[in-house]
Amino acid sequence: MQANTAQGKSRIPAHCFGWGVFLALLAVLLLTEGRAVAFKKFAGIPEFPNHLLFQVVAWLRFAFVGFGLSLVLCGWLWKPVFSRVLAGDLLESVSDQKIAAGLLLVTLPVYLLLEWFAFQRFPLTPDEFAYLFQAKTLASGNLTAPAHPLQRFFTSAFIAESDGRLFSIMPAGWSFFLVPWVWAGAAWIANPLLSSLSVLLVFRIGKTVYDKTTGCMAALLMAASPFFVYTSGTFFAHPLSLFLVLACTLGAIRLEKQGGAWYVYLLIGLLIGTIPIVRHLDVFLLLPMLALLGLRFLRSPGRSRAKLLLLAASLLLVFAAFTSWYNERLTGSPTRVPHEVYLENDNYLGEIPRHTSLVGISSVGQLKVRIRRLLGQLFQLNLVLFPLAPLLIFVPILLPGRTKWDGVFTCAVLCMFVAYLFYWCRGGLQFGPRYYHPAVGFFCLLIFRAFRALHRCLARRREGKAQAGGLSRLISLAFALVVCFEVGISTGTARMVKDVADYAMIIQDVGGWFARRGIQNSLVFLSPSPEDEATDATKIFLRVRNKPDFSDTNLTASDRGAENRELMDFYPDRRYFLYEIDTDRMLRGEEMRWKEIDRGDSIHTETPAQDS
Repeated sequence: MQANTAQGKSRIPAHCFGWGVFLALLAVLLLTEGRAVAFKKFAGIPEFPNHLLFQVVAWLRFAFVGFGLSLVLCGWLWKPVFSRVLAGDLLESVSDQKIAAGLLLVTLPVYLLLEWFAFQRFPLTPDEFAYLFQAKTLASGNLTAPAHPLQRFFTSAFIAESDGRLFSIMPAGWSFFLVPWVWAGAAWIANPLLSSLSVLLVFRIGKTVYDKTTGCMAALLMAASPFFVYTSGTFFAHPLSLFLVLACTLGAIRLEKQGGAWYVYLLIGLLIGTIPIVRHLDVFLLLPMLALLGLRFLRSPGRSRAKLLLLAASLLLVFAAFTSWYNERLTGSPTRVPHEVYLENDNYLGEIPRHTSLVGISSVGQLKVRIRRLLGQLFQLNLVLFPLAPLLIFVPILLPGRTKWDGVFTCAVLCMFVAYLFYWCRGGLQFGPRYYHPAVGFFCLLIFRAFRALHRCLARRREGKAQAGGLSRLISLAFALVVCFEVGISTGTARMVKDVADYAMIIQDVGGWFARRGIQNSLVFLSPSPEDEATDATKIFLRVRNKPDFSDTNLTASDRGAENRELMDFYPDRRYFLYEIDTDRMLRGEEMRWKEIDRGDSIHTETPAQDS
């Protein structure tokens, strides 16, 4: 009997190793572009674009290779690591300093390399450009940038104009944080560093409220998550918000457990008040933690109550004071937000209809739409975070061994869902619902707690011990497969982002495109290609990206037909080019078409621009 059990245990690493090698070889040998084209013909869909097919093949190839190699690693580590990590306190004998150093040494170089080679240190979306625009404006010592005398040629997404001044409509906290990084010329380092530090904070939180093993494994789950890996390479504000949420959570946990000096309460209050300055609704994640501190307030003597009141007052003061000051300087009223100014601008892109409130649910029909959208986002979390992630967060509070912290973290995630149910947006769907990124630390803690609770529940069964032992090993295997899934999808994601960044450099970094070809002191008019129905004049606003002071060597401007001569007269000493934006050509990996023009040329001619 013992021999059979030992043999059964040894099959798991052997199977993992074998399947890992098989999947890696399958991806390399079979998932080729030629076979994909042959399959397309066999399936009877010859009209399906090859460029899209090749992107899917590349993503699958890299995802399978990553999944296969991680399976090989799991097979090698099964007996010394994975067979023990859910069953016992594997890491309790390892010092905190060694675990923290190991997490930092693994994650930071990986995220920096991902930013360098995949994201290419380039803002891929209008949100990121708007954040950097404001950061560069602040780095110059000003809250706003002067608008161009002919600003209608230079309107850009999420950049508002008021009384001859330009400013970003995005929350200001992230742009202020980026100012020192802009001065150092290394803004691309900020998010990889914040992401690595957030991994350490998840470890500290898990160790404080559970144990060292839970903290470490939850941190590794988060570090490998494709959701987390993707956001760590962007210029979005979400990594800073996540870092603040986790730092405030750790501080609040310690205050709830043992209290602290008055200045600790003040510091945590200031940090919590900063979160809505970075991302407005992310502070909802801390509502359960604030409720715990409120209960402590009711049970505490006078001096402790005074400290908690100090925390609450500093929280409200920093948010109210900064927001009213910033709004007044930008819009002329402490209660008028930059987005309201943007609604009145010509370059408003319509992400939120002008007649619709930003927050709230105005009708039953809109409620149904938002519920469907929320369900869709929960489904996406299965793909980019963990399989069954939205359901697994409830497991720790349903099984024996639960603690109050399981309930607090579960309620925090639910608060985030409710907050964005009432927020009118298209969902932040760039690689999954990124608006939920600040909750990823709580997700990972609950996911590992779920696997561990299931494992221990099965292992403690008194009846059917053999069956219980087999099921507990299956739980361990499922946890290992989750890790492999994460690594595989993250590997495919890195490859996918590399393609997207390559395209973005073609279609968005137009001034840099000309500079790399030795062209200087130019004025480039961006125009939608007449052959591309997917690109209209409105979308050109997404591409007009210059420095806040319009000092770019090659300026980009919107093509406004005959009005272009007015801008040419403003820059009489520059060379002039027409650059056609064609999404179809971009997706096929082809360069945009362009031609040099002069004041006598009609911008809209029947003669096509030349291929570059």
